[in-house]
Amino acid sequence: GIDWFRMASHKQNQWTSRFRELEEFKREHNRCQVPTKNSHPNPSLGQWVNDQQRQYHLMNQGLTSSMTFERVNLLNDLGFEWSVGRRKSLL
Repeated sequence: GIDWFRMASHKQNQWTSRFRELEEFKREHNRCQVPTKNSHPNPSLGQWVNDQQRQYHLMNQGLTSSMTFERVNLLNDLGFEWSVGRRKSLL
């Protein structure tokens, strides 16, 4: 059968790993806006940031979301920007 606890634990570990990458990006660039362009060394981190913004807005609308209040607090403490939308390339 499916080990749901192990699957959930793996998802949490993935989230934590990405969060640590974002912390490192913030230390280096003094911002949490990560480019999603392929010219950036880690475009998948930028996609993860966009996904966190989407999940946050879903949560606020009462819809199914992987966002939790704990994650919101961690991201807020880092200075995360919750606005979603088109933004100019940061490179």
